[in-house]
Amino acid sequence: MRLLLAMSDATRAEKLATLLYSRWEDWWIELCTTGPQAVELLDRGAYDLLLLGTGRAGDRQVLSWLEAGGLCSPPRVLRLDDTEGISSACADRTVPVTATPEQLCALLEALAKKPLPHLALQMQRRLEPVVEAFLDELNMPAALKGRRYAAWLLLRLTTSRASEREAAGEWYRLCAGAHGTTPGAVERCLRVAVESVFTQGSLRAIERCFGATVDPEKGKPTNRVFLIKAAEHLRSLLDGHPLAEQQRDAPQPCSAHQRVNDTADGGGLPAEEIGDQVELEHAHQRPVDGTDNDQCQRDLIKHGFSLLF
Repeated sequence: MRLLLAMSDATRAEKLATLLYSRWEDWWIELCTTGPQAVELLDRGAYDLLLLGTGRAGDRQVLSWLEAGGLCSPPRVLRLDDTEGISSACADRTVPVTATPEQLCALLEALAKKPLPHLALQMQRRLEPVVEAFLDELNMPAALKGRRYAAWLLLRLTTSRASEREAAGEWYRLCAGAHGTTPGAVERCLRVAVESVFTQGSLRAIERCFGATVDPEKGKPTNRVFLIKAAEHLRSLLDGHPLAEQQRDAPQPCSAHQRVNDTADGGGLPAEEIGDQVELEHAHQRPVDGTDNDQCQRDLIKHGFSLLF
């Protein structure tokens, strides 16, 4: 869990960091004492949490920068109230400046479990057309229910890096709740949509967006890998550093396609693991509650779309 302690009282910040490390060793903490330093650090790296207490002028500068959309994947913000009352919609929680290190520690641990920061909800509205354009570029069919689920999950993952650490089953559960269906239906429909991209989608777009050369028949990634790689690409686009630009001059293999090996040094998109793959012939199976039917998805994949190169 990456935390930025932006506090004018450096001694207090160090004590808080020591306490956090003693309670949970998975913290990665960085300290600064002024608003400009906080903005610079936030702009350079991704943080899950921000404790803001640099004084009125410094806090105002950081909050204004965050509210202006300075980050695609913003942190959860815990702000120390200096009694002057700086109103901000981006703060997830406000506490008195007199709060003890133990109280701050407990609040930070609670915020670390919050699904999404306030700022992420604002960013998602700006991100929606970018996600749709990205899925269009991959040639993921708009008629597939799995595309709606992919778009919803990408909005969540792109604006909250912490969500990437959740299990895929938790993603499906949340998506199912938002769409009135079952987690199993979300997983199956999403699998169909992902397979459609890597079987009958745009290979050039796959290479541009994912920075890898994929054999459509053998190199299909799992749902989880597809979503995480796609979220990384979307963040790079919004940060002004498109992954496609980074890959443009990269050496290309001689053959048109190759199987991606996730154990190789270059990383890339892993092929399906046994047990992760959902065969297309099973995509028509109905969920337990009977609210979904994937037969039409299978038919669309089988008959409705041509392979683009």
